[in-house]
Amino acid sequence: MIRTVVKRDGSKEPFSAEKIALSVTKTGGPDAVARGIAEEIRISSDLKEETTSADIRAAVLVRLQRIDLAWDHAWRQYEHEVKKRSTRGKP
Repeated sequence: MIRTVVKRDGSKEPFSAEKIALSVTKTGGPDAVARGIAEEIRISSDLKEETTSADIRAAVLVRLQRIDLAWDHAWRQYEHEVKKRSTRGKP
């Protein structure tokens, strides 16, 4: 179960399922689906108690791809346009 997130800049913060759910709803996902994905991530045995934001991102994208490719595309588009991050070559 994730407890701490290590951010890109090395800082740490407590895990927030709410932040994941909010991000998923911004992609067009219904609230119930967004909360389900956030809970899956929180309890995922694939992720450590202290994990990186990049690992969480990858886990979210895998789930979005399984459910609706349009949501995956919207997430990546947001990262590219708003956060000015390249998504080329990343899951």
